[in-house]
This record gives sequence, structure tokens and C-alpha cells, in this order.
Amino acid sequence: MVLARNILNFNTNDNKTDDPNNSKMLITSPIKHLKSVSLKSVELPLYLPNIRNDNGSSILSITLKHIGFYTLSINLLQLNQIPSTLGYTHYTDIIQLINDLNSEIVIQLKNLSQVVSGIQNITLIFDISPYTNQLRLTATGINPNPANLKINKNVLSQMLGFNGNEVFQVNKYTGNTEINANLNFNLQSDNYVNMFLKNLPITSTNANGSNGTFKIPLTYSIPSYFATALSQNIVYPTTYWYNNIDTLQQVVYIEDNNFILDSIHVNLYDKWGFPILCSSYNFSFQLEIEYDKK
Repeated sequence: MVLARNILNFNTNDNKTDDPNNSKMLITSPIKHLKSVSLKSVELPLYLPNIRNDNGSSILSITLKHIGFYTLSINLLQLNQIPSTLGYTHYTDIIQLINDLNSEIVIQLKNLSQVVSGIQNITLIFDISPYTNQLRLTATGINPNPANLKINKNVLSQMLGFNGNEVFQVNKYTGNTEINANLNFNLQSDNYVNMFLKNLPITSTNANGSNGTFKIPLTYSIPSYFATALSQNIVYPTTYWYNNIDTLQQVVYIEDNNFILDSIHVNLYDKWGFPILCSSYNFSFQLEIEYDKK
């Protein structure tokens, strides 16, 4: 066995598919007897607002039991009058987000009280607990039973620190009936994206690669042209240049000797596992290909 290595450069400007979730780049000289593929670098001008329609982070859902079961569904895009064609907004201030949630809860409970008797006695208020510095939802007018109030788990609830394991009960320190978040809130939760090479016959990976997936760390910066276009002083997570040679070796290994690498198919996913439209971004990356020259 004589192993050789090549560095291959890819750019999604060379995409050969119309699938918006997938980029396919051809390899001029197909490679046989492939042994491993490692990610060397990425240029990815990606901006990810923290409230997005495509991963469900624009909606918070609360289910309460009063005679029957009712669900309050708070849509932050509608609340901020964001056009559905845009599909995102961005919060930098947790207090502003809490205030928006609370104001919408008041409206929805008032509307519900017009058709359901007794709802007018219920209040639900988000705030930050001074004891834990984590979010809590305090309720009045609802018996403190875990079955009577629930924050439904999704991307937004997890950003707020509610991972689905919280219990609605009487707080022994305050005497309030409330749901306390188990985790800290984090409005900058998009700290990496997953880059999936879907056409590789993967058999094993190292700790950083999983089933042909490379984890790309994101830093919180933003291209000045995009900030100017929005006329807002806000910060989105962005990666321009990520080099993993020294710190984060990410390698996938291939044992199918019959496989011929003639193209690379790339999908991007956010940290929550939701697809990012490749067609929305042009990016480039380098792969190191190790193969047997026989």
C-alpha cells in the first residue's frame, strides 16, 4: 500500500444541482481506493439570526389545562410584524424578548377568556429568577400540578433554558406556582453548524466527525455590508475562515475499496439539526484526500 494525499478545493459557485438543500461539486479526476477525508478549512459567510422560521425558533408554545387543554402559540415573527417571506428576526436583549412574550400571553389569555370560563383568573408571566439568574414562568389561577402547565420543547424553549424536563410546582422558597428553567438562557446558541458530506460511504469517524459530518465553529461577527443593509447594529454568528489543522482534526475514514470519489455532495445543518439552504450562501472549503496509489 502506497498512501498519497491531495488537497482539493471546492466552491459552491460550481454547484451542479438545483436542490436548494444540497450542493454538488464535481471532481475533475475521480479518485479510487479512498482511505480518508479530512476538513482543512472553510470560508463560510454565513449569518444566522437567532429567531428563524425554518427551525421553529420563531414560536414558543405553552399548554395549560383548565377544564380542557389549551395551547398558547406565540409567534415572534408575527409579533414583530416580520413578513413571512423574510422568515427571521434577531434578539440581542433577553429582557426585550421576555417583554414580547409576556405581552402576547396577555393578549392570548384575554382572547381565550372570551370563550372559556375562568381563564380570566389565570396569569402567566416570564421573568428572570433572582435566585438562579435563569428564566421562570410564574402562574396564578392554575393548580400547581405538573399536568396543568407545560412549556413545549422546541428550539426557542431550549434557547430560553427550558429543556422539557421542568415541572410546574410550588417553589418552596418563594411560595409561587412556577416552572423554573433547568438551564441558562442563551440568545447566542448558534455556536456551530454541521457540514455533511452525504455521498461518502462512511464506516467510522473520529470524535469530531460523525457519519460524514464536520462540525464548524461559529464566531459572532457580521459582514459590514449586511449590517448596513439592515441598518441595525446587531451581531450574527459568522464563520469566514476556520482552519482545523492544529486544534480540531476532523477526519472520516472509508473502507469501501470499490468507491470512486467523483463528486462531493454537501449539506449544511444548524446545531439543532435543521437544514440551512445551501442555495442561500456561496462558500468554499478544502478537503485533504488520502488514498492508496495502487
